[in-house]
Amino acid sequence: MKDESLHINQLTPFVKKKGVGKTMSKALTAHDCQDIIKILANNDGHPTTDATLRTALLMLPLNDDETNLLNHMKKKWPNELGWMISNSPSSDHLSGQKLLKKHDLTEAEIKDVYALIMSDAQPEPIKAVYLEALRLKSESPLENTSAYDAFWNVTKRKEIEHIDLIDLCYPYDGFNRFFNLGPFLASLLASIGYPTILHGTISQGPKYGITHAKLLDYAKKSTLQTHEQCILDLQSKTIGWTYCDIKQFHPILYHLQGLRARMVKRPVLATIEKHLQPIRSKSAHHVVAGYTHPPYKEKMVHILNHNHRCTSFVVFRGTEGSPQLQPDRQSPYLYHDGQTLRTGYMSPDEFQLKMNRIMPDSTITVEETLRRGVLGLKNQDPITTATLLFSALGILKWISSEDPQVLLKNCRQSLENGRAFAHWQAGMIK
Repeated sequence: MKDESLHINQLTPFVKKKGVGKTMSKALTAHDCQDIIKILANNDGHPTTDATLRTALLMLPLNDDETNLLNHMKKKWPNELGWMISNSPSSDHLSGQKLLKKHDLTEAEIKDVYALIMSDAQPEPIKAVYLEALRLKSESPLENTSAYDAFWNVTKRKEIEHIDLIDLCYPYDGFNRFFNLGPFLASLLASIGYPTILHGTISQGPKYGITHAKLLDYAKKSTLQTHEQCILDLQSKTIGWTYCDIKQFHPILYHLQGLRARMVKRPVLATIEKHLQPIRSKSAHHVVAGYTHPPYKEKMVHILNHNHRCTSFVVFRGTEGSPQLQPDRQSPYLYHDGQTLRTGYMSPDEFQLKMNRIMPDSTITVEETLRRGVLGLKNQDPITTATLLFSALGILKWISSEDPQVLLKNCRQSLENGRAFAHWQAGMIK
């Protein structure tokens, strides 16, 4: 059997180049096309990555070399994907044919599509075609909320009472240019009386960056706790924060991670997975999310408004798609309290936290992130301390009735007297 990682790597560069999207894709060169033909002839392309590339070639504008490549590929098209290039309607994949033609789906069709994607009986390449076609077409608002509903309905979820909960929604593929301070931010918020939940996975593409779980694991903390233990930690006055792993609360999404790795680019699942609320407060549930590319802001707001599943939400254009705020710049925000929508900019100048430019660093390690995060919680690192303070205040400004300057004082005191660090130490104990 051929090494699966080799399969992935053989076609991955071409999917990254051609399959980016309808506005950012780059044309394949004649040399690229010849390389792809050789890879396919030698059976060195993973079937799922192959299906993803075929979808991109069918849906995106092509140059002459790419047209010749597609015509060559059609001569030996996988049998299970024959419906993609058939002129006849497919009884099993009519919705897939509609997506390839860039037609939006009806609500009933969308439900069937996500049932297919979640089914163990469906071959992975077919699932990849549907997810890539949705992405390249650009999901309609109904397609996005239907995806959200489909995965929400099969989430393993527990409700908690008498606690106002902050739900920190970091991207599950982690950070690779700046410090991921999520667990330390949760500890700081908990230390001044605001219980906070994190969730994620140990490793997820396309970034495979530094995740919460990697930090917790390196710190010799637990990364897999039951829902019941997570609730106990949130209720504890000496802990007040927790982490819930997707392996625990959503086995279906966890088992789709291999598919997503072989697809290369982010499907809609990357947007909805962080909004499934594995622990949900019946008292007040405050969602805190982030985005990178401006078009995602509208998508995020539409999803979070759907079915009123939270008390309030605030969405920042934060660090690497997270709600974490950089103290060297102002960040656009959007806040919704259930009735009113507000937009503006959150500035570090408001809290006297402005710093000079913080440069990205692609060599950042888990070890260094952990070290600097701990120093930040001890008020001993200018950059990470300011990042934690700005991020915490950016959240609390909207969900707390206390004066922002009083909140700043409370956060600083918690860092200086060791309370924030004590909450970090007490949380996620094995």
